[in-house]
Amino acid sequence: MNIYMPAEDSYLLSETLENYLINLINNNNNSSSKNQYKSSSFKTHSSLSSNKIINNGSNRNKKIKILDMGSGSGIQAKTCRKLGFKDVLTADVNPNAVRNLKKQGFRAIKTNLFLKLYKRKGDLSGKTLVPIRFDLIIFNPPYLPEDKLEPKDSKLATTAGKKGYELIIKFLKQAKSHLNKKGAIMLLFSSLSQPSVIKNKAKQLGYNLKLLKKQKLFFEELYVYELSDLHRNVNIIN
Repeated sequence: MNIYMPAEDSYLLSETLENYLINLINNNNNSSSKNQYKSSSFKTHSSLSSNKIINNGSNRNKKIKILDMGSGSGIQAKTCRKLGFKDVLTADVNPNAVRNLKKQGFRAIKTNLFLKLYKRKGDLSGKTLVPIRFDLIIFNPPYLPEDKLEPKDSKLATTAGKKGYELIIKFLKQAKSHLNKKGAIMLLFSSLSQPSVIKNKAKQLGYNLKLLKKQKLFFEELYVYELSDLHRNVNIIN
């Protein structure tokens, strides 16, 4: 099973993620009284500023729990690590990707979405499983409608279902219980994924959506959204 290698979608998400995290850290470093990150303040930064960010925010970075879902090659996890974020868990359904992520020094788990992201309540003998929660969940999902002629192995990395959004909605339903109260999701999808269906369902599930970045390609447009609890402000670093 081949590992999904970085392409236009991966690079767009990585660039958006880097700027998002830099804004997040700057917001907390510049004003101790202002401890809520607002998506409306999203600005782009040169990657040259990342060294300064690492030094200024390293202590807080270590406390933030990040999940890189569908990590693939690990490009998003690498972006987090470059900025000094230490508590990053990578997850992928592809066992080859998981092995490769471990070789790169990441904690990695083979799981179909959140299936294995639970822990026992209390000691190891506890029978109750509770969801592992994160401050930031990153997901570059398969987002294309099904092509019946496409090989099964490659469909795993490209296809979200017959209409191009089924897997994304399944992720959003499951992610609710794995997100800390003031946490956020960074999600990429395409104009081919029926964005209106995804956004309407996200709102029904109680998410607030904020478009962070978009990119026009020859045959599609890519979007990166921040999703958070409709009734809570994002406050990943506290």
